[in-house]
Amino acid sequence: MFASQSISPNRQILTRVLPGLLLASLTLLTSCSSGTSSKSIAPPSVAPSIVTQPVSQTIPINRSAVFTVSATGAAPLQYQWYRNGAAIGGANAANYATPALTQADNNATFSVTVANTAGSVTSTTVTLYTGPRAPDLGDLRYLQLEQASPYDGPMLMNQGSLINLASFVQLGVGLGDTLSLGNIVAQGPGGPICLWTSYLFPQGDLNNYETNFISSDLTGTTYSAYLQSLSNYYTVIYSLDYRPQCQQIGVAYTQEIPTQTFDQRMEMSTPANLAAQVAADGASSRIVSAITFDSTAGKFVLLSYGWQGDTTTAYETKTIVDTSTKVIADAELLANQGYFISAFGGNNTSGFALVGMRVMGDTMPRPYSVSTVTNGTTTTTKGNQPPIPETFWNEAVVSLQLPAGSVPQSAMFFEQ
Repeated sequence: MFASQSISPNRQILTRVLPGLLLASLTLLTSCSSGTSSKSIAPPSVAPSIVTQPVSQTIPINRSAVFTVSATGAAPLQYQWYRNGAAIGGANAANYATPALTQADNNATFSVTVANTAGSVTSTTVTLYTGPRAPDLGDLRYLQLEQASPYDGPMLMNQGSLINLASFVQLGVGLGDTLSLGNIVAQGPGGPICLWTSYLFPQGDLNNYETNFISSDLTGTTYSAYLQSLSNYYTVIYSLDYRPQCQQIGVAYTQEIPTQTFDQRMEMSTPANLAAQVAADGASSRIVSAITFDSTAGKFVLLSYGWQGDTTTAYETKTIVDTSTKVIADAELLANQGYFISAFGGNNTSGFALVGMRVMGDTMPRPYSVSTVTNGTTTTTKGNQPPIPETFWNEAVVSLQLPAGSVPQSAMFFEQ
């Protein structure tokens, strides 16, 4: 009934009063002295490691570049981006978006350091190249394809002619290239039928834009009345071709609904005064987006547009009228001097007009490519290509489809 005599008197009294407590106490002491701890030991912290490095890129001025890094390691991860070796204030996320770029941003370098309590790692240093200016978002008066994300699908080609003013061929939602010009005429049962070819990028991220290709019979009306019917706040005509011999007009236009944005002005000019008229439009913050030649009146017909999104930017201009065999060389000249080709039109007899426009001071050469087909052989050349290809599409701003025997038989000039 009593514990061993070696136990102190106090323990003897305790065991007599509470015999069960001694067993509990010994069990507790045994458990505590067993060497097993109830506390978990935290694993060592893992230092950051970069999984995906940022990449060099070419972005047009007036747009923002976005650099991205992906890293692993014990949380929380801390980020710090650097430009030309200096820390960028507030750039403390896995992504960094620059302000709108200027020409001064060309060749700037960027890197990022990722850190946690266990250490830090610095990414590779990448370079930002600035390309020539892109249109402001929402400005559909030129280079409309730069308003959309890159499209990986095929271009769709449409060739045809309608004889009903009230009808049109709607290629669908998307953005398109200029009409192919060059007096292609087929002989129909009732007389000549003029033909045009147009290419369409049928999708992208601008699902509210429509590109329509129209060849209309002008019997009983005039092309000026027809163009006036397309004069509204949401439509921009970007390609135009009047054919008196067929009494038809080809029109390609883009619509932005329901934004009230654009205003159309139809102007007529003799060849001698054409350059001055284009210059006056540019100085008034207007873009000449389409041009054709009325051989009956002996004048060029211009469509210029103002845009409510920007009523102050002035444009320098250069206008060239030349023969079909010199058009591509003229287009290259304009691109080399930083002009975007905003309008192209005319015919083999009176010459083709190329309208070049650029924001004042924008002399950076524009990338371009040329695809020509001569006697069935296709040749492609490129100029002013950036070190890193841009993510924007090349858009055909000049397209010639000439009768057999002409040199070249067809040519397309793509500008970015």
